[in-house]
Amino acid sequence: MLEDAAKKIIADGSVRLRVRRSGMLQFQVFKIKKVPAGKDGFFVELFLDRVIDMSELQRVANET
Repeated sequence: MLEDAAKKIIADGSVRLRVRRSGMLQFQVFKIKKVPAGKDGFFVELFLDRVIDMSELQRVANET
């Protein structure tokens, strides 16, 4: 079951996360896309139109 915060983020279609880009901490808005999975299900993916280092993406994934 999804938490209320996760449901709100999915409904809004975006989430604002703090990431390190070019040595500076910045807030970036990630867009949420629903990807169909099975008959009635879906999973969500976060998209950003900017380049972020893999290590920073791993840090964000572990903290959220």
